[in-house]
Amino acid sequence: MRDFKECINSLEMFDINSSGLHYTWNQKPKKGVGILKKLDRVMGITQFTDCFPSTCAVFQPYRVSDHSPCILKLPNIDQGRKPPFKFANFLTTKAEFQGIVEKAWDTDIDGFNQFRKSIDLEPASASLRDMESVCLKRFQEAVLDEESFLKQKSKVDWLATGGNVSKALVQHYETFLGKERDVSLQPALDLFINVLDRQTALNMIRDVSDEEIKEAMFSISDIKAPGPDGFTSAFFKKSWSIVGKEVALAIHDFFKKGKLLKELNHVILALIPKVTTPSCITDFRTISCCNVLLKCITKIIANGIKESLEEVVSVNQSAFVLGRKISDNILLT
Repeated sequence: MRDFKECINSLEMFDINSSGLHYTWNQKPKKGVGILKKLDRVMGITQFTDCFPSTCAVFQPYRVSDHSPCILKLPNIDQGRKPPFKFANFLTTKAEFQGIVEKAWDTDIDGFNQFRKSIDLEPASASLRDMESVCLKRFQEAVLDEESFLKQKSKVDWLATGGNVSKALVQHYETFLGKERDVSLQPALDLFINVLDRQTALNMIRDVSDEEIKEAMFSISDIKAPGPDGFTSAFFKKSWSIVGKEVALAIHDFFKKGKLLKELNHVILALIPKVTTPSCITDFRTISCCNVLLKCITKIIANGIKESLEEVVSVNQSAFVLGRKISDNILLT
């Protein structure tokens, strides 16, 4: 068994996503007592799952044998569809990175600030995808680059589904997240007892400085999952001397006009399994993968709000307020 484990580790094999029965072997009940164990597995390597990302092992109910029969399903792969663009952080360590970004960033695009420097305006462009593949191949020989890239890749899990499964997921979250409705409120005057003083309120809606924008951008982790445009915060940090001015103009544009470019507001809803073998939609939890500029804007807004929370939130609310702990509200009897 030890040699077998060493062989598995040496080949870097892992369990393929599975559904159906979790316990794949059962001992026939003796005097009403039986044993259930998970003995059977379907394993693969990274190259296999890259070629067949939607593959799934289905463990079916027991029949004649005391082992659960298993079917490995390989859904049809659309070879013409290429994966979405994702910026690889290891590219920022290359000496030519700054020059390439500066050359590409000098391209002028007519429009308002949020549009002029919007990144990846042609996400379906085959030529851009081909250029990306050529650039990535140039660095595959470097072990350090490969290790860094795989480390980043391991942080991003994309759920590939098809057919009725994808439709069921969409219908579920359309119902769960709700629909657009009139949410205008007219609360009574005595509903809110604590209010902000005028000076604090004006401070919350003051003009955002370039330094605040830079601070918010640099507080975003490099390995956070990218949004639909594929760019991570590492790209903006490492090329801030080139792109910082235009990024700041785009964010200033939002705070002055109160409007956000639709493409910047797009997110990817990723489903993360809660259990080893999910069998229903509720076995997944969702995370929203936002574009970096949207993350930066929300951080600036959150930073402005949290400074004034203590003035309007009752002292009885001890959690989710900066400087307070939920343990502060424990009553000793």
